Formats: sequence, structure tokens, C-alpha cells
Amino acid sequence: MPVNFEFILGLIGAVGFYVIWKEQTLKVDKRLLVWLLILFFYWFTNLIAAIYHQPLGGRGESVLNVVHSVFLFAVLLIALFLRKPPIDFFWFLMGVASLSVIFLMALEIYAQGWITVENAIRLGNTYSHPVKIGVFANTFFIILLGSIPWAYKRGKLFLSVWVVIILLDFACVILSQTRTAWIGWPEAMIGWGFYYYYLYKKQHPITNKVRVFIVLLPVLFIWGLLSIQPVKMVFEKRIAAAYSDVELYMSGKTFQSSLGHRLLSYEAAIEGIKSSPWIGIGEDAFPVFQRQMTAKIAEEKFHKKIKGLHYTHIHNQFLMAWLTKGVFVFLSVLGMFVFLIWYFVNGLKQASSIHKPIWVAGLVFSVASFLSFLPETPLQKSDTSTHFLLLTTLLLAFSVLTGRKKPVTIINNSE
Repeated sequence: MPVNFEFILGLIGAVGFYVIWKEQTLKVDKRLLVWLLILFFYWFTNLIAAIYHQPLGGRGESVLNVVHSVFLFAVLLIALFLRKPPIDFFWFLMGVASLSVIFLMALEIYAQGWITVENAIRLGNTYSHPVKIGVFANTFFIILLGSIPWAYKRGKLFLSVWVVIILLDFACVILSQTRTAWIGWPEAMIGWGFYYYYLYKKQHPITNKVRVFIVLLPVLFIWGLLSIQPVKMVFEKRIAAAYSDVELYMSGKTFQSSLGHRLLSYEAAIEGIKSSPWIGIGEDAFPVFQRQMTAKIAEEKFHKKIKGLHYTHIHNQFLMAWLTKGVFVFLSVLGMFVFLIWYFVNGLKQASSIHKPIWVAGLVFSVASFLSFLPETPLQKSDTSTHFLLLTTLLLAFSVLTGRKKPVTIINNSE
């Protein structure tokens, strides 16, 4: 089921520009200005690399067009800050987004048949890609784990439906068999574990045993879900495959596996970075470089002659940015996460009880995204880039709106 992300981005930009245009005074929180500067630095360094590697082919132009979209998310961030929507809007938006992924997985099951679920066959290739469905569903799962108190206040029926949505999100992650998504669970368990401990401690006298139980509650919840036999079978199969792939590669026996190909690509990327660290090799030069360098390493390390690997990207956003566009683009991507983690950690300390979930969600999402950038390249494609930047924009905007810091006036036309 194709989704026109260009239309979505255009709609975001149009709405954002309209809101800003209607405002006579443009004010932005100082912390958001720092994020906007980071986005500008990311765009500018990409642009410099693209100019250096002119003329751009189809691949280079495509990636640069994705980079240009950061301006639309900057506009959206400012518009949200100006309009100040209530926190309810954020949680309802997460619920609707979850339902869209659940619907997509339901279509997948309908197309492939229920027998694919019974036989633990990986789902997600019919209408999208397993990794994308898994990462998208897991994002909403780890964020919505903190929405239970909010849902509880809306009544038992609403809470019941909300919990079902969260469980179905988890089911989508398992059915996609996406290991990239699973690496978001530890930080979610830690973050929400301490949040629920804090929440319980505020309202009840607490013993050491109860304290440990509450902190471990998200761990026990996810562990309980993983103990269900069909889920357990999928989880164990994928983990065992990952362990086997790495062991075979590190022992020099073979690189012919999913993770083996990734590790081979990483070695190739490091060699390319050594030869062109400042400005990179260019996006359009990547396919030829990948084939030649992976073929060379395969012959030298494994004594196997191959034509070389041919993937659209190296499964690591940081290496991909450095290899194709140079060290400054790499630093701009890294800088995004340095800021996000610093911002949410500091904000969490100062946030009130009622607003802490949005800050915990931001921190959990930031750490999970950083880890997912290690085996994937979300900023290379419009759909995955939109997913990351849109969620980041929403979490930044709604978290800032819970604070009381005085904004900075950028434009004042009211005088």
C-alpha cells in the first residue's frame, strides 16, 4: 500500500506556513532554536557535499531532496509552538498512528494468510518492508507504554481499548521479526520502569520489595509477552540467527548471511572513510565503491571471489553519512542525538509529575532512534526520514509547551 510522503510533507509545510503567516509575533523557545540550528547545519553540510560532487545523478538528487525536507519540519515545529495544542492531541495522534500500522499489518496477514502467522514466517513485504513496519510499530509501542495514566483518566472502556492498541503494536513488531526494533526495548523498560516507580512512590508508602517490583514492572510486562509460545519462537529464532551470523563472520568462515553482509559493508565503509574523510566519496559513487570494496575484502579475508555486494545503502546511518558526504555531515547527525538526549534528560529533571511522560517518551525515543541508526539508514529515504523527523518534532514541541521558559522573539510585526 504505497504512501505519498511527498504529499504528507507538502501538507505539513502548507499548514505550518499558514500558522506562522497568521501570527504577527514570531516567538520560539531558546532550546528549539538550538535544534533548528542543528537542522540547518545538517542541511548546509549536505548541500556543500552535493555541490562538491557535482554533477549529481539520480541517487544524489533523491537523497538531497530528502535532506531539504528538514525545513518543513522546522516550520512545523515553530507552528506547533505558536498554536500550543493540548497534550491530549499528542497522545491521540500516537493512537491514530498506531492504528495505521496495525491496519497495514492486518492487510499483510490477509494477503499472506493466517498460516504465515502460525508458521512464524516474517511478514511485511507485501505492502511495505518488515523493517519499516517493525520500527514504526515499535516506536509507537515504546512511546505509548507511558500513556497508561493518561488513558486511565478517560475511563475504563477507553483504557481497555488503549491497552489493546498497545498490545497490537507489540504484535506488529513481533510479526515483522525486526531485530532493529527490538533494540528499543531495554531503554523503554528502564525509562518507563523508573517513571512508574516515581508515580507510585508519590502516592503510596513504599518498601524495598515494592520499589524493585515497580521498577521491574515494564521488564516483567515485555518478558511476559515474550514468553507466549508463538512470540517466544519468533524471538529465539531471530536472536539465534543473529548470534550465528556474527560468530561465522568473526571466525572467518563466511560472510554469506544477513549480518555477515552488514559487517562486510561496515569494513568497506571504514576503508572508504580512510581514503576520503573530509568530503566523502559522493552518493552517486557509492554503488560502484560498494561492489569493488566488498569484493576485495571478501577475497582477502574469506578467500572468496564475488562480484561484490549491491545494496542501496550501508546499514548504518553514521557510517553512510561519513562515507558518502564527509565528516561534517557525520558530526551533524551525531549532534542531533547529543542534543536530543541532553535536552530530554535535563527537561525530565525539571518537569512536573503530570508532564513527565512526554519527557520520558522523548528520551526513550531518542535513545531507541540512536540505536536504530546503527543497523539502518533512516535519513536516506523519505518515509523513514519523515518518521524520525516528525516524531522528533512532535516530542520537542509538546515537551517545550509543558515548560515555563520565556521564548525568544524572532519577528514582531505587531508594532
